[in-house]
Amino acid sequence: MVHNLCGNLKKSIAYLLYGLLALLYILHQATIKFDVFISSWVHGYLDDFLALPLILFSILLLFRMVIFKGKNYTIPYMYIILTWAFFSVYFEVWLPLKNNAFTADPWDMLAYGAGGILFVLMQKPFEKTNVREQN
Repeated sequence: MVHNLCGNLKKSIAYLLYGLLALLYILHQATIKFDVFISSWVHGYLDDFLALPLILFSILLLFRMVIFKGKNYTIPYMYIILTWAFFSVYFEVWLPLKNNAFTADPWDMLAYGAGGILFVLMQKPFEKTNVREQN
């Protein structure tokens, strides 16, 4: 009973964090649109940091609602790593080579990676922890 209560609390926190990250992204976009000064570090890396948690958690929710019908499906670590690699190569290598409007920045790759780690922590409460939960 206590284990289930703690598990539900952790899941609720993960959903709340997802909402807060989405709100943070929207607020950051508003600062850009209305030309509000914010730290150049925040301006340069926040969206990259938020990309993987927001995209992967959205996919996770969609999978749970449509494909797995409410089960505690989690995205495998290898898929998270492949998503990070794709974003890093596409946005930081390929696009800058194809279009001068884009700039390669290895720090962006680290921001994507940090966001990937945050996503792993966000989906952790949904992982099956014992044999009883798997049935």
